[in-house]
Amino acid sequence: MTNTQKDKIKKIAEHFRNSLKFPIVLSKSGAELLFDNDSFTALFRERFGVSSENKEAFNAAFQAVTEGVGQEITKINSVVSSALLPLLVFYKLYIPKEGISITLKVGGETKKFTRSFFEVRNKVIGRPSCVDVALISSDGKTILFLESKLSEMFEDASTEKEYGSSYKDLYMQSGIRSALKNRKITIVEEATNLILKSEQPQYLEGIKQSISHLIGLVKGPQDTQDQSEYINAYNHAERLIYAPILYDPTHILSEHDNEYSNYHSLYCDIIGAHGNDVLEAIKNWAKKSNGKKIVIEQSPLTYQKLTQENPDWLDDRVKTFYGL
Repeated sequence: MTNTQKDKIKKIAEHFRNSLKFPIVLSKSGAELLFDNDSFTALFRERFGVSSENKEAFNAAFQAVTEGVGQEITKINSVVSSALLPLLVFYKLYIPKEGISITLKVGGETKKFTRSFFEVRNKVIGRPSCVDVALISSDGKTILFLESKLSEMFEDASTEKEYGSSYKDLYMQSGIRSALKNRKITIVEEATNLILKSEQPQYLEGIKQSISHLIGLVKGPQDTQDQSEYINAYNHAERLIYAPILYDPTHILSEHDNEYSNYHSLYCDIIGAHGNDVLEAIKNWAKKSNGKKIVIEQSPLTYQKLTQENPDWLDDRVKTFYGL
């Protein structure tokens, strides 16, 4: 978009706003908005019973989620929003407070986490990967990267996915090819682009996304000013842990063989069982090792398990809404 086009849009926006004498409200990019952040987040705070003492943390976390490159503002108003769920679960850690923490069993031990970041961006190929949540341990030595899933596996199970040619060399490495074959996923060798083919519909995008996030863990954060706190946390961490965190809908869906259980086992069979091979393939392909210990969880975490381990953590309305 040219500057002239931007000026025309700005003039139209000003005309609309002035017609009803609305106050000037601007986004970070300078676009005119109808409501400021507090007015908009107030609707969510009221609906989900966020207390006044947590207002500042929720507002800041909401802004981090919705104004990032993932454009989650367009998705967060959905009842089954995968952006809203982690926000409501982890927002209290966005502005650290003494005595506020959650504990999770990851990396072979129980760790306490006291800080959260949302939509953290790590280098991959061209565009960065955006990991939904990064949790910092109380001692600062561990970062847990969580890719949140709610309804995606129901929406995007397929037998074929095509990606850019820049991924092809990585996926052709034996460590990743053999991992994919464990679930009868093959690579179309004669194609220029990366094409994944499966004998049955599976959530292939989830596996590709996990591999991209692991590339990001190896390559490190995208160097931008708005990520300075996260970059500092990454640089000081000694261990990086990666896991999906899934919402388990089996108490809602009667069938046992559903898309959720299929993706759960898909992750376990490919990334969980062959994580070290995938990681070595990435390091060889990227010709880089950041010196940090990277741990890949063999099985996805679930929001249900998190709630069991932290029974008093969620706001009451959030707990009721999600059946947690």
